[in-house]
Amino acid sequence: MSLISELKRRNVLRVVSAYAVVGWLMLQGAEILFPVYEISDNVIKLIVVCLGIGLIPVVVLSWVFQFTPDGLKLDKDVDASSAPVQASTKKLDRVVIVLLGLALVYFALDKFVFQAAGDKQQRANVEQSPSTDTLAESASIREPQALPHSVAVLPFDNLSPDPDDAYFAYGIHESIINDLAKIQAMNVIARPSVIRYAESEMSMKEIADELNVGAIMGGSVRYAGDRVRISAQLLDPQTNVQIWADQYDRDLADVFTVQSDIAQRIARALEAELLPREQEGFSKAATKSAEASSAFFQAMSIIRGGFRVAASPSIRSAVQKHLDRAIEHDPNFALAHAWKARIYVASRLYDPVAPNQWPEFKARMEGLVERHAAKALALDPDIGLAYSTLADLRAHNWQTDAAQQASVKALGLSSNDPEVLVRQAGFETHRDQHQQAIDHMLRAVQLDPNSGRVLHELGYALHASGQHQQASDVLEKCLELNPREAIASIMLARSQFALGNQQQALDALQLTERLIPDDAAPGIRGDIAWGYGLLGRPEDARRAFDKVIELAATRYVDPAVLAWSYMGIQDYQEAFRQLELAANDLSLIQDSYPAHFIRENSWSDPRLEQPDFLALRKKFDLKTRPPTPKLKK
Repeated sequence: MSLISELKRRNVLRVVSAYAVVGWLMLQGAEILFPVYEISDNVIKLIVVCLGIGLIPVVVLSWVFQFTPDGLKLDKDVDASSAPVQASTKKLDRVVIVLLGLALVYFALDKFVFQAAGDKQQRANVEQSPSTDTLAESASIREPQALPHSVAVLPFDNLSPDPDDAYFAYGIHESIINDLAKIQAMNVIARPSVIRYAESEMSMKEIADELNVGAIMGGSVRYAGDRVRISAQLLDPQTNVQIWADQYDRDLADVFTVQSDIAQRIARALEAELLPREQEGFSKAATKSAEASSAFFQAMSIIRGGFRVAASPSIRSAVQKHLDRAIEHDPNFALAHAWKARIYVASRLYDPVAPNQWPEFKARMEGLVERHAAKALALDPDIGLAYSTLADLRAHNWQTDAAQQASVKALGLSSNDPEVLVRQAGFETHRDQHQQAIDHMLRAVQLDPNSGRVLHELGYALHASGQHQQASDVLEKCLELNPREAIASIMLARSQFALGNQQQALDALQLTERLIPDDAAPGIRGDIAWGYGLLGRPEDARRAFDKVIELAATRYVDPAVLAWSYMGIQDYQEAFRQLELAANDLSLIQDSYPAHFIRENSWSDPRLEQPDFLALRKKFDLKTRPPTPKLKK
């Protein structure tokens, strides 16, 4: 008897078939359920290994034993031709057929129902997403198409009798935008992009068409004593017809309840469905303390959109003082704790530190980040800002797995927050996940189309992916809208250099030097030195390099920044030594971006393509992880 015939007689093939189908169904179920319960993908890998190992005893047992009406018996003790054994074999055949049927049904549903629906949604998303070519144009000839359930909340008029209370209107405006942005179904334009319309003479229709929104909200705030009056109205910008309006006269302690009510009323007016989690979140006021509310709004009026926390130590210090006062009046103010963690991350990355105090400073700042983020999440586990902050910290510490887990949580909770999207895109660019980074940045541009920071980061994502012309177009648009965005002009210099446009690269680099203040951080000065060196301007490169060395005498300058500074004066031996220091001890790096710029060869420096530097650059790789969930468009 042949081996195949013997395998059939002993039912080995039937058992193995059933085992394979059951194992496949288990893996499909795991892929669906594990992300819901935040179980690591490593567990799926472990299941695959276990199923592979388990196949061996299954084959052995099915060879040795036979199924009979009396249970399992040794094959040598069974008459395979007997009617009872034949009946048991037929039952086993029916089990295999049923399992194969289930697998076929699941495959059909996945292929023709679930995947078809996903493809339809993906096509709709692509149609709705702005293309990089469209973003690069200074004017579009296409008719604008409003995003679904979209609104732009214009800056509130300040009617407070005391001019010093103007911060209250700023803070209320920022907080209402943040509340609306928590609603996953909504498309809410971020504060930096609507600020420019504060005193604009443009019509509502013109503003709505520029921002691609279907509704415009305006209002006023009057704050006096412990009372606040908030007036709000929602308009259809195409007809100027009022969709909804209301006025609230409340105690200051109830102001967060008012904000939640306004956000929910707008969502209902625009027919945006609230998820149960979102509805539950709106039922809880952030704080009931009038003093904590006032202090928090003062902090928000300084922050103005989130990205400004990176601007300077003085701004960060002012914000921290107001947040400290808010927490003093309400220790359980979760949002204030989340913002304190965010500010401490910025301090860890950008604050000047004495050269010999970096390890102590780093440990202290990171401890404060962890403490306030943990406090915020203990009080409110749905604060996406806290997870985004932790993801940012983990990424700068090269903790890829932990950063990935936190960033997925942040995106799930705050998919409409441009700051979360920008930080996620940077993380993906550093892992060479270029298309995901560009997708996230296109979404951020939808929500914050006039922001210099957002457009710059889109330019960076395009440049890192090798799309230098598209990057240049976007960065020029960024500088047109934000003429003082130095970080955009230096990225433009890189893109123009990569295109071979040396004069345009030099113009952009010289613009960067004019834009940065005298006390600019050493990182951007080292970047300028590198660019001048490549453009054949040794004297200019030396001037920028000397400024870096001068700063290094009084403040910590990490070895990655020193490495690209030495690249500028073409001292490649010292550049290599400094980069090797950074690669061998990543904790020496204050801000990981310079190291990643070197890893990516962002300046297209031919010296970095030589074998010695190539091997060293690989040490800054971040391990690639599975792509993050697709975004709602």
